[in-house]
Amino acid sequence: MSAGTSIREAARRLHNSPRMDSKTHAIIKEIMPVNKGGRPKEIQARPVDCLELKMKRSMIRTATEATTVANEFLPETVSLTTFRRRLRSLD
Repeated sequence: MSAGTSIREAARRLHNSPRMDSKTHAIIKEIMPVNKGGRPKEIQARPVDCLELKMKRSMIRTATEATTVANEFLPETVSLTTFRRRLRSLD
């Protein structure tokens, strides 16, 4: 389950039958979002606009520098490929 425990262990902790927890898990599993991890496929628009402006003013010269600056203030790291993809979509 979410904490890495088995359905049987979760049922024991909640004082439920394993069958009831198994059925509940099967129903909820379809509804619950799955966090697969990894890097985001898109970057938020506001940080990119700020970085694009800095690039136009020659404060940042390359996409690599812009990615480094973006990773300093974004909550999730952004790859160079993701950043370049976003810049291409703005053109």
